[in-house]
Amino acid sequence: MYPLHNYPEITVFALAVPKKCCLRAYRKYEKFIDIITVSVIILKIVASIIMRNTMSSLVRFGVSLEKELLQRFDECIKEKKYTNRSEAIRDLIRDDLVKKEWQEGKEVTGSITLVYNHHKRELTNFLIDIQHDYHDIILSTQHIHLDHDNCLEIIVVKGKPKAIDELYGKLKSAKGVKHGGFAMTTTGKEIL
Repeated sequence: MYPLHNYPEITVFALAVPKKCCLRAYRKYEKFIDIITVSVIILKIVASIIMRNTMSSLVRFGVSLEKELLQRFDECIKEKKYTNRSEAIRDLIRDDLVKKEWQEGKEVTGSITLVYNHHKRELTNFLIDIQHDYHDIILSTQHIHLDHDNCLEIIVVKGKPKAIDELYGKLKSAKGVKHGGFAMTTTGKEIL
C-alpha cells in the first residue's frame, strides 16, 4: 500500500472528515482508496513523461538583429498581446509554412468573404450558381444581413489552392459585389 500523506489530493479529503469517521471510511473503502492512490501515481508519471517529451522537443537558438529592428518587433508583439518573443516567432514561422502549403498545391482551407447589395438584380442567384459549380470544395456558407441593402456572405472552403483561387476570383469579380476578401489557412496536418 502507498502512504496517503504523499498524496495531498487524498490527504485533503482525510483532513476534512472527523478521524473516527475517516478510519471507518478508510477500512470500508480501502480497496477503492488504493485504486485511487495508484491512479494518482499513474497520472503523475504520465504527466511528467508528457512534460519531459514536450520540453525536450523545444530548441533554443540565438538570433542577431539590429537594435532598432528588435525594438520595433517588441513594439509590434506588445500591440498584438504576445507574452513573449518566442510565441511571435513561432506564429511568423507557421504563417510562412502555410504560404508554402498554398504554393506547393497541397490541400488547404480558408474563408471567402463577400459584401454585396442584395437588391442588385440576379446577383444573389448568380453567386449561388457559382457556388454550386464548386460544391466539392465548399464546406459551409453563412449569409448575414448587414442592413437593408447589404449582405455579407462567408464561404468556408477546403481543397487545392488553384480551385479555391478560381472560385474566389469568380465570386469577387461578379458585378454588384462591393468587396471580397480571402483568408488562407492550413488544414493543420503539416503544422506543429
